[in-house]
Amino acid sequence: MTALSDYAALYRQGDWTIVRAVVERGDDTELDLRLEVTLDGARASLCFTGVTDLEFRAPSPWLALTLQIVDVSADGLEGVHYKVTDPDNGTASFWCAGFEIVRE
Repeated sequence: MTALSDYAALYRQGDWTIVRAVVERGDDTELDLRLEVTLDGARASLCFTGVTDLEFRAPSPWLALTLQIVDVSADGLEGVHYKVTDPDNGTASFWCAGFEIVRE
């Protein structure tokens, strides 16, 4: 299963809530972003690597997971494979080299 199809499956399960966002320095000077989400007691983490141009706004302590993740690897941008936005709530926008979902 690809990361995009795994995210689509996770998203279809219901209204996940972002409960924690962690930004860390990754390899070299890149940033990594981990979003911890919950739904009815289930937990998962969305782990993004090589994050650039990160904008994150948290208007409340509980954020709905409404991210749109688009594969832009065919656009030829060096080190960028995905564009991540939140068109519903405007809480996040960034580019990244990769991502994976870790279910707990």
